[in-house]
Amino acid sequence: MAKVNKSLYKVPLVGGVEKTPAIYMVISLCIMILYAPLYIKIFGTVVILIVWGILRKLNKHDPIFFIVAINYVLQQKFYLAQAMDTKRKIKHKLRFNP
Repeated sequence: MAKVNKSLYKVPLVGGVEKTPAIYMVISLCIMILYAPLYIKIFGTVVILIVWGILRKLNKHDPIFFIVAINYVLQQKFYLAQAMDTKRKIKHKLRFNP
């Protein structure tokens, strides 16, 4: 049996979170720390740490959740239109005529 590379079945996580949301959260935290007032820095840091913990729990159950979600959002209009067209064709073909 051939060996399968880990990158095909094991997603690289940054601190237990996928790369894309981790990068967005770190960049937003850096911008907040550099430019926001003190009370927003504290509140934003607490919120980001809570969201980070929630995302870690989600990624334990489904490590490619954001990859699938992003692809779904980007291709939703195309697949929705295709599905509706296919549904109409199938419904028309499967109509029962007594």
